[in-house]
Amino acid sequence: MDENMELQNHLLVAMPSLRDPNFAGTVVYITGHDEKGSRGFVINRQTELMLSDVLEQSKVIAKGSPRLPDRVFIGGPVDPQRGFLLHEKAGEYAASREISPTLCVTLSADVLSRMCRGEGPKRRLFLLGLAGWLPGQLEAEIAIGSWITVPATEEILFDVPPEERYDYALSQIGISREQLEASEEQAGHA
Repeated sequence: MDENMELQNHLLVAMPSLRDPNFAGTVVYITGHDEKGSRGFVINRQTELMLSDVLEQSKVIAKGSPRLPDRVFIGGPVDPQRGFLLHEKAGEYAASREISPTLCVTLSADVLSRMCRGEGPKRRLFLLGLAGWLPGQLEAEIAIGSWITVPATEEILFDVPPEERYDYALSQIGISREQLEASEEQAGHA
């Protein structure tokens, strides 16, 4: 791990030249960056699946339980059958990990049960799978220009519509998708 590169609680914005189908056009929220590697979630790939349907199928909640309005996100290619809840801090849950002073990731069903009762965090994303990198791998990808890093905000995680998160993240550092594509095109002709 590069001791000078602190990526936890930051966003990765995929450069247009990144063609890996798991990450092309994505924004990834980094939830961990340490000597074991890096991990996070793609936050701009929302599915048509509803959280209530996933929870009923996996028997976390009973059929006929109150419906949750949340749509499910594809969080990444690692453990795609595993669910994660990225949420604002709101209560204590069995398997929560603090990402920042105001954000957590929870892996336990207790938070989902509370959500079905109208309790628990209101600002949240339910993700299937995660993104993961070995030690030094993400730093190398950043060094070759596959990703741009952007400080994360709760606004982009919870308030900006998923289809607008890529452009919004770039706007936070003063550039547009068009400028990014043009700069890559120029670099390719240099």
